[in-house]
Amino acid sequence: MVWDGCAAEFRKLYASIVGKSTILIITAVNPKSYGGNLSLSTTYSTRFYRDANYEAIKVFPKSSSLPDGVPPTVNGGKTPAIIETFSIAEARKFVSTSTEQEKEFKCTAYIVEIVVDRGWKYIACGKCGLKLVESGSSLICKRCSGEPIGVVKYRVELAVTDGKDKTIFVMLDEPTTQLIHIGVTELIDSQPAMKDGVPEVLAELTGRTFEFELKISGYNFKSKYETFTVTRVVSDVQHPPPQTSTGPNEVDDHDQPSETSEKHCTEVQQPATANCNDISGQGSPLEPAERESKKARTGNSK
Repeated sequence: MVWDGCAAEFRKLYASIVGKSTILIITAVNPKSYGGNLSLSTTYSTRFYRDANYEAIKVFPKSSSLPDGVPPTVNGGKTPAIIETFSIAEARKFVSTSTEQEKEFKCTAYIVEIVVDRGWKYIACGKCGLKLVESGSSLICKRCSGEPIGVVKYRVELAVTDGKDKTIFVMLDEPTTQLIHIGVTELIDSQPAMKDGVPEVLAELTGRTFEFELKISGYNFKSKYETFTVTRVVSDVQHPPPQTSTGPNEVDDHDQPSETSEKHCTEVQQPATANCNDISGQGSPLEPAERESKKARTGNSK
């Protein structure tokens, strides 16, 4: 995983070596385990080196028995998939009209508020990433055997609008850390100032507009509580807040989704699939008027 300034640096480097067999030295990476899979994430100290005169680069081809000292080409010739841009209405229509499938998309949205009554963190299984659940006086993992080691992870619900419609975006650990530049454990240890039930650094996201990359998964086709999981924050968009022009958001109130809760996020989701919407049994954060309107419609339909 390459983040922030490192991503910009790597993009420039990649443009100069694309199509070429190249050996790189990447320093100061942070090893993590997601769902039993190893992930290496860059840090603020990460640097990239590709000068063939570095001793490590000279030695590597010989030590790894590469033919003629030439590193293999990975994914040569493959064109990266293009991620479509959806409005909230288009994402909603995709879920309602398509068969169950996974779909990535981009969406630019304005953060109206942090949904504080859904919390901003949870305890995950350190082995598989699934949210731990209470069993008597202890926490257990429904997937792994034995006593789990709990790991605190971010899970932040954002009430957002694209100017026409409203919905909920869920940010898990990696995109939240990417956006606010501090890990959840470090944030807790710093005893942050709180605002409206969440750390100020999260509360300050309200009123800002971002381009998000999101993922639709099987969970979206089953749950009545509408959310879309953020996989990456692409950019901070600087423009005035959008004016919502449509009526109430047609999001069904629903108690907590099922155990698939982590097949949509990042296994906490398994690095890339885990639905962490398994948090309390509360419905969508609609305004009171919207809730009354929804109740009236539901009552008429019975």
